Amino acid sequence: MNESLQTVGQRLVAARKEMGMKQIEVAELIHVSERTMHAYESDEVVPFRKLKELSELLRRPMSWILHGDKAEQTPGDIGPQLNEILGVLREIRDNLKPEAKAATKPRPRTRAKTKTAARPRKRS
Repeated sequence: MNESLQTVGQRLVAARKEMGMKQIEVAELIHVSERTMHAYESDEVVPFRKLKELSELLRRPMSWILHGDKAEQTPGDIGPQLNEILGVLREIRDNLKPEAKAATKPRPRTRAKTKTAARPRKRS
């Protein structure tokens, strides 16, 4: 898309117009008022609650609506970096002293002891 689309509202307007839709049509389809849709497009409100509906309706990823083209980096692009970090963390874990390793092991869960309330005495 275009680098000039700096805000969420600008991206919503551009995507809506690209779909050939009017503001009121989008508002009705995502079940908000026309005023609310105007607030989304004028950057008064970020449409977090309607993000999924807007994404599906406008055929744009949620990340694009929120962040623009800079958000179009796919998870595959950072995979090698994550694997490298994971390898370093494993190496650090393997080089820990035995007593430090014991401290990093998860402890078994135990049930919390609960006190039982005293029963009131029956009066005769």
